[in-house]
Amino acid sequence: YNLSSTAPMSVSFLLPPGTIAATDAAQSEVDVMQVPERLLAVRRFRGIASAAEVHRQYERLLTHLARDDIFVPVRPREFSVLQYNPLHTVPWRRRNEVAVEVACDAVHAERVANEIAATRAAATAAAEARAEAEASVAS
Repeated sequence: YNLSSTAPMSVSFLLPPGTIAATDAAQSEVDVMQVPERLLAVRRFRGIASAAEVHRQYERLLTHLARDDIFVPVRPREFSVLQYNPLHTVPWRRRNEVAVEVACDAVHAERVANEIAATRAAATAAAEARAEAEASVAS
């Protein structure tokens, strides 16, 4: 979404590197392009992603960003709607997100980097513990 534009919206899919070979892309009607890495603030919500609900969730995301005063939207009038649902998913099980690109000021950047590293380390440790538990149950 670009709230300042009347240009048509687009649909895009993010794929891991190496998913589509260059020859496949050349023979396709789909444009494949590299997207630069960026930092996103995301708000998850369930239900039907109507235009009204998407905008309500987007405003909530902006409110949280303003309240926390750590991340600043790069282009606050532009955001993405992310949906992960097969067509047959019942509304209360639908997973949706609104995302806006953000930047972090230098004062908070080191703290945020440390928090991200700690979160990744905790997730890795939890995954290793689960794998060890599953291995001990299997043997």
